[in-house]
Amino acid sequence: MTKQTHFLRQGFSQIKLGERQTLTFNPPVTKPVIITISPATDEEPVRRSQQKLARMWAADMAKSGKGSLDDAGECYGWFKGQFLTQFIIQHDAELDKRWREIKLKKEGFTSSTFAFICDQTLSTSMFSCAEVSEALRQWQHFMNRYEINYRDPAEQQAALQVEWYAKELEHG
Repeated sequence: MTKQTHFLRQGFSQIKLGERQTLTFNPPVTKPVIITISPATDEEPVRRSQQKLARMWAADMAKSGKGSLDDAGECYGWFKGQFLTQFIIQHDAELDKRWREIKLKKEGFTSSTFAFICDQTLSTSMFSCAEVSEALRQWQHFMNRYEINYRDPAEQQAALQVEWYAKELEHG
């Protein structure tokens, strides 16, 4: 499948993707929309697993009562600011410069404000699966050190073992 863009008019409910493939919306769309469909990358299952794990750990951290953040969204933003920022310089020099300026002002922000800024500025999709994996390992180490209870789901296998996944792609 190649990348496809479709325009769907108000009241319509189907897009023909190929000779035998149809995408159906139920109920039909209420406004005209443009829909882009592209094949998933081989990393998509790992990325979804990492995202799910990070959000789960953010909820666990928020419930722990340790620290100044008690909202899962804030804890998720804190995770990105605390552990993903080390990889910024490898991706975007301008963002790295802005991030350094934000960190200098960090002392003037409340923890919630800083977490919000991190969440709005950074996206896990900006980073490779291996970088997010490393950030998750560091977060896990942090939670162990500060005795924050967190769930250890089966998805952790895929999220934290990107090396295995990369080898599968090479041989697949």
